[in-house]
Amino acid sequence: MFSPIDGIFEDPATGSAAGALGILVLARSSDRRRERRWHVGGSCLAAAAAFAGTTLPEHSIAHALLAFCVFSFFMSAAIIVFWAIPPTCLAGPAAPVGIALVSSLGISGGFVSPTLVGVVRTATGSADAAVYLLCALLVLCGLLTLLAL
Repeated sequence: MFSPIDGIFEDPATGSAAGALGILVLARSSDRRRERRWHVGGSCLAAAAAFAGTTLPEHSIAHALLAFCVFSFFMSAAIIVFWAIPPTCLAGPAAPVGIALVSSLGISGGFVSPTLVGVVRTATGSADAAVYLLCALLVLCGLLTLLAL
């Protein structure tokens, strides 16, 4: 049986569109309120919950894709709003150095994360365990943002 939700998710760009919408909505909200901590931390926590929801076996593909779109909405917004934080915390000549450090650490995640996912998948034999690990890291990121800023 065809569900209206199924038709929405036939287009592969739906996740990217949800991410773009998240950027527009949450970045605008963050700018209007001049608040970054809750927008980044809360978005990380919401993204972790949605990403974990993609692994639930009792859901259909449409529900998994809906969870992925929610993940994309919040994760894209968290990344964009995050980059407004370093210039406000760093001043003077330390600002470019601090931003370069944050950027370098982020780029190293492009190597560490896939490697970690591969190690976890090999050790457990399940992609779900790797997703849960990434969700735990997102929760950690969200909590550190909420508590440290």
